Amino acid sequence: SHMNPSHRQLPLLLFLAGLALLAYRILGHLLEPILWAIILAYASWPLYRRTKLALNGRSGLAASLMIGLLSISIIAPLIGLTSVLQREFSEFIQHLPGWLEQRSALEDRLNRIPVIGDELSEWVSQWDDLNNLAKQQLIPQLRGWSRRLLVVAGDVGLIAGQWVLTLFLMFFLYRDGETLTAEVRHGFKRAIGERA
Repeated sequence: SHMNPSHRQLPLLLFLAGLALLAYRILGHLLEPILWAIILAYASWPLYRRTKLALNGRSGLAASLMIGLLSISIIAPLIGLTSVLQREFSEFIQHLPGWLEQRSALEDRLNRIPVIGDELSEWVSQWDDLNNLAKQQLIPQLRGWSRRLLVVAGDVGLIAGQWVLTLFLMFFLYRDGETLTAEVRHGFKRAIGERA
């Protein structure tokens, strides 16, 4: 007795579904950088094509140049922002004892902060003893912020790693994208016919 063609493909389909599930379980956390690499490479493909054309078809050099430009446009602002935040926080900690000794200087500084300065100044003016304010309010708050800052630093490291992976994958998508697209089309044509 001959098996129905769809019954013959059932074990293969179950195997492929199981393989896809295992791949997702193993590579699931890498899915986001992979998708971002595909989206960004697709969105910037016209610029890559012009760059490749300007470089006489040298795809490796064009891909490297594109990754360099994207790295600078993404990473440079992040480094700048991080250094500004670090400098501001360091300055705040350095000047805090002096500000606590001089209420008028502290209130004047707080008033210069856009949007929330007046409210902060009013909050500080409610305290008679600024050193007591520091012990009861600021120091516990700073401890909580430092714990949260460590969590954020870990998250920043993870995000930086994901961006490095994204840029790495984009290099190969740029360099080998046309070949990859042709191979995928060929595979779909073999699997589902000429509709691909």
